[in-house]
Amino acid sequence: MSPQEIYRDRAETFGKQEAVEETASSKMSTWRFVVFGLGVLFGVVATLVKSTTVSVVGFALVLICLIIFVLLVIRHRKILTRQERFRRLRDLNHSGIARIGRNWEEFPVPSAPDEFASENTAVDLDVFGPASAFQLICTHRTPQGRYMLAKWLSRDAGDEEIRERQSVVRALADELDWRQELSVRGQDLDTADAEILPEWAGAKSWLTKKTKLAAWVRWLPLILPLAIVASVFLSPIWVVIAVFLANGWLIRKHKDSISRSLKALTSGERQVRCYREVFEFLETCPKREGKLAALLEEVTEAAEAMNELDRLASMALVRGSIVHPPLIFSLAWDLRCVIAFEKWQSRYADRFQRWFEALGEWEALASLAGLHYDEPDWCFPDLKTDGSLA
Repeated sequence: MSPQEIYRDRAETFGKQEAVEETASSKMSTWRFVVFGLGVLFGVVATLVKSTTVSVVGFALVLICLIIFVLLVIRHRKILTRQERFRRLRDLNHSGIARIGRNWEEFPVPSAPDEFASENTAVDLDVFGPASAFQLICTHRTPQGRYMLAKWLSRDAGDEEIRERQSVVRALADELDWRQELSVRGQDLDTADAEILPEWAGAKSWLTKKTKLAAWVRWLPLILPLAIVASVFLSPIWVVIAVFLANGWLIRKHKDSISRSLKALTSGERQVRCYREVFEFLETCPKREGKLAALLEEVTEAAEAMNELDRLASMALVRGSIVHPPLIFSLAWDLRCVIAFEKWQSRYADRFQRWFEALGEWEALASLAGLHYDEPDWCFPDLKTDGSLA
């Protein structure tokens, strides 16, 4: 079968799977409505009927409906996730058909970094923009993947590096399932917000340098119980109040620095999770020879580190919730979050940027492999030992 026929079959298959999940989603919405309605009905009956037995049974049924409703919400979310995945895979294969047919309006034009797109040579040769080489090749669109592919299309490379890239492109060309899954997982990162995380990770720490303040925050879980014991047995409650007021004052004093440290993580929690999933998926690459082995080694601990960062981001999301004020005054919660984040930064600072560079290389290679799959008759340049082309 030709690539176009394969793409057409896959698009049809994924379209049918999407339709199945859409039907399941519709049914799940109906069940959620029914359970919610029953919960309201049981609650009204339990409240209005003047009978202890009826009230107890009614509120028990309300509780059961609440539990079922939560389980249905969780189930529905999984269905919607699968539906979205099949939709993206269907669209990706439709784009593959359009690429081969050069129907430029039917597949996306990825944005290229300004430092490459604005160069005169790139403009003259239509390297970037609509109906360009970049639009034809780029199928993986995280900021790192787009940047790396744009760099490769705009900059020279050594002979050995070119040969290694060619070898990887040949190896990945037939891994259609894996390449498309990688593309789908990275689609949520095709936004400007996805660039904030790497910038944040490289930012300088400030709290851990304030040794006395950091020590206070670290010892609070011990200081607070001691203050409570002291207030109960030795002195008035003002000791505990003093601890609370001190924490509130510290948070207010450093609120701007805290906001800068936590904003990128709390606003980009989804990006953290998406990066974690992408790095986890890279480890499943079926080909592990040569340059791929080196790239795999580069991201070995990235998924674990992102998983840890995801947990830390969940800590910061407490901000704005009903439990935030008590945590502020008792444990200086925001400062504890900043310390945990800065500890994470210091642990991975020397490797973090390289993870994202490696991700960019993975996606650039996968995009080039996709072009080789679409156009198998196109030849690779044969580099001679003197640097010329054969």
